[in-house]
Order: sequence, then structure tokens, then C-alpha cells
Amino acid sequence: MLEVIRKFKKRDLMLTLMFMPTLIVIFIYRIAPSVVLVIAFKELDTRRGIWGSEWVGFSNFEMLFSRNFGRIMFNTISYNIIFIVSVTILSLVIAYTLRQIKSQRLVSFLLTLFMIPSLLSWIMVTYISRTFLDFNGLLNAVRVSFGADPINWFLTTAPWRFIVIFAYLWRNLGFFVLIYYSAMASIKKEYIFASAVDGASRSSQFLRIYVPLIGKTVSVILIFGLADILTSDLGLFFNLTRDSGMLYPVTDVLDTFMFRTLRAGDFEVSVAANFIQSLGGLLMVGLVLIVYWRAKRKV
Repeated sequence: MLEVIRKFKKRDLMLTLMFMPTLIVIFIYRIAPSVVLVIAFKELDTRRGIWGSEWVGFSNFEMLFSRNFGRIMFNTISYNIIFIVSVTILSLVIAYTLRQIKSQRLVSFLLTLFMIPSLLSWIMVTYISRTFLDFNGLLNAVRVSFGADPINWFLTTAPWRFIVIFAYLWRNLGFFVLIYYSAMASIKKEYIFASAVDGASRSSQFLRIYVPLIGKTVSVILIFGLADILTSDLGLFFNLTRDSGMLYPVTDVLDTFMFRTLRAGDFEVSVAANFIQSLGGLLMVGLVLIVYWRAKRKV
């Protein structure tokens, strides 16, 4: 114990104190509110309060599973997997491409261009999308110009999986590009020069030098992404789709379901869904950490 205390240097103490405000915020906004998840096992009576309400066991979960819950879970998980894989691959490729540009002004301009959508709220993105997706919007104008009939996009489910994925990438890609570009900037130039002398191609440098050397950064981002595998961006799935009931088969996720049930006053079912969401995230974090720990021990 004394040896551990001796190893805890002054620098470590300062870094811990710097991190404390973040831990406090996480505790207040993410951990402390979890106590209300007990509502999932009760029939909430506002007069008697949360703790005075009657226990009903798993009745709220039975009601939850009877409401297209399988479809909602499939949409939530499949979208998040696609988001994680696509944004990781594209941002790594774009960041590497930017590293090959010699002009720093051009790189700064392109990074700023990529980051602009990240600064927009989903409300603003929704208004921008109306220019294209309204019945008299740009997409229908193009269709009519080629002799095709206009489409009511908010009543047609087929294209919305692609629209949602494109909207997510358009808005969030710049943030990840900036992170990976900054990580690649820390790679020593000697490694790149040595690989070039050995005749390594651009693709070989990318796969065998850049990606492995920023592997820790990629791993941390992937862990956070997997931890939120059951969490979706409400602004994307609710505002962009205008909460169109016709689009629920392809756009209804856990967060939109919980929002609708809360709005309808069905608090117990909404909290039951949130309980599953929280438990799933916790299990995913534990699984990822166990895999990471075992892999580190083998190394």
C-alpha cells in the first residue's frame, strides 16, 4: 500500500484533480438519476411518490415487449453498428488523406469545412433538409424535370435508412476527422521516412504505420461508441423524420420510443425501456473492458 502511495506522484495528483469536475458532472447527470429506474418495477402513483408506489414486478416490461420492441431494438443496434463502422473507416481515410496535403492553409480550410456541420443543431439540419425533402423541394423538382412523379418522402420508408445514415455522417464526420488528424500529427516523421525508404506504398503506410500507432485513440473512441450501442441521437431520429408515423418501421429507436411514451404519460413503460438501455450499455462496457484486459495480458 505504501509503495502505491509513493508511486502516486504530484503530477498524478494534479491530473486527478483536473479530472474531478468531469467525474462530478458525470455522477450528477448520468449516475445519480439512475435511482429513478426503480419506477420500471412499480405502478407510479404521483400522490404517493416513487417510493410509496406499489410494486408490480415485471408487468411494465411485459407491456414494453408487446409494443414492437424487437423492431425498435433492431433499428437501434443496427444503426449504431453502421454509424460506428462507417464513421471510423471514413474519418481515418480522410484524416490520412489530409496528412498527405503539403499546404497547411488548405488543410485548415478543409478541416473547418468538415467541422461546420458539427456546429449545427439538428433543428437547423431539419430546416436545411426541407429544401431537399419537401414535396416541392429540390429532389422532387429534379425528378419532375426528368419526367418522374414527385414523392412524398415523409410517407415513403424505402429511402430513409440511407437518408438517416447520410445525415449522421454529414453532421458528425468532421469531429472524428479532427480527432484522428490530430492523433496522426503526433506520429514521428522518422517512421514515415523509414517506410518510404523501404518502398512502402501509401496504403501500406496507412494500414501498417498510421492505424497501429493511433490504435489507442481508435480503441477509446470505439469503446465509447459500443457503450452507447443502445443510445441514439433523438434529434436525428425525431426531428429529421418529423416524427412521421409512416417511417416508424425504419426510424423508430429506443430514444424516440421513450420520448413518445413519456409524452403520452406512460412513465413506467418509458423507464422500463430506459432500464434495458442502461443495463445494455453497462454490459457492453464490461464486455469491452474484459476483452481489452485479456488482450493486454497476452501482450
